[in-house]
Amino acid sequence: MKIALIGTFLGQKTAGAEISSYLLANHLSGIEDVFIITTKITSEMPCRAYSMPLAKFFPHRFLMVGARISDFIMYRKILKILMNEMPDVVHIQDFSIMIPALKAAKKLNIPTVMTVRDFRFECNLDSCSKEGKFRFNCTKQQYKKCLKETLSAASFGFLSPLFFRHFYRRKLLLNKYSKQVDYFISVSDFVKNNLIEFGVDKNKITTIYVPKPDWKHRQDKHKDVLVLFAAGLLVEAKGFQTIIDAFHIIAKTHKEAYLIIAGTGSYENELKDMVKDIGLQEKVNFLGKISYEQMEDEYFNADIVLQSSIIPESLSRIIFEAFAAKKPVIATDSGGNKELVKENETGFLVKINNPEQMAQKIDILIKDKNLRQKMGLAGFNLIQKLCSEESIIKNHLKIYKELAEKYGKKC
Repeated sequence: MKIALIGTFLGQKTAGAEISSYLLANHLSGIEDVFIITTKITSEMPCRAYSMPLAKFFPHRFLMVGARISDFIMYRKILKILMNEMPDVVHIQDFSIMIPALKAAKKLNIPTVMTVRDFRFECNLDSCSKEGKFRFNCTKQQYKKCLKETLSAASFGFLSPLFFRHFYRRKLLLNKYSKQVDYFISVSDFVKNNLIEFGVDKNKITTIYVPKPDWKHRQDKHKDVLVLFAAGLLVEAKGFQTIIDAFHIIAKTHKEAYLIIAGTGSYENELKDMVKDIGLQEKVNFLGKISYEQMEDEYFNADIVLQSSIIPESLSRIIFEAFAAKKPVIATDSGGNKELVKENETGFLVKINNPEQMAQKIDILIKDKNLRQKMGLAGFNLIQKLCSEESIIKNHLKIYKELAEKYGKKC
């Protein structure tokens, strides 16, 4: 069968969602006729791929937020490609491109699948809550408050009254079009349960964990130090300040410990100032933006991987990558993390904004190398079972074929 994978930034492999989409395309392209539609291509793709000459000039943030002009331009291009290719199914990878992709597929009567990795089906802001849960059907007043907090993180909070109308209309559009998708794939049961609460029929949702990295195990480079590793977008909602506070506690008793942080973001300078204020510049290394290949090296060189999000993420890809390198994980007990981080088995779960508890768990793992190795191996075995290449292919093709048959297509 012929499958179209459509993602805003799929051609750039910029973050976890794009890496997961890339790996899916790579797995499927060896068996089925797969092609990619994306805004811009800067990385080698595993199958034929189409870009959008006009859309590639829009800034990253503009495409993330979305607007009528970008929707229209992408719709016309996607429609033209789909008319030429006529796939049996369209698989949409993110909400930033959902509206134009869905409109084009519906016009051509092509069934649609949507992978849900975040919560923009309900709210198009970075986070509508820092309390470990999402609000559904929130009031306009609450939305205004969340918008101001979101823009303040990028130093634009004072402009929130000007942007309110656009953002709120966009939220309503995403709500509307989300309900027109034929079938949903959730990346965790946590996402699935929230989709059901949003109003999606539970019979139209299947949880399929993201593809695991196909990394070959190798020995660590360092011998005389112990490395704590954390990665992600450096924004306040990701909770890196908790990691730094926890490391401040650890550094007092474990002189051999070092902290490495990969990523960039609006909160980067504040985090560096925190490190400077506590006098740990020699112990904390900010790598900035690094390639996916470099990221792989950092996982294997780490002893413990830390994940500290304040917001309830769907299920952090960092956990999959840590387990692929056989490393134990200490993560916040929020969102879908508990589906992979099994307490005392594959790692530890800690409360959000609790550096003392995180430091306590780090201390346990620093002192017990055998426990680190045991947890890392357990995590590796878990993702081998849940998201092997074979199961990823089988589960996706089952959904594609059943949906295509409902549309009268023979595959």
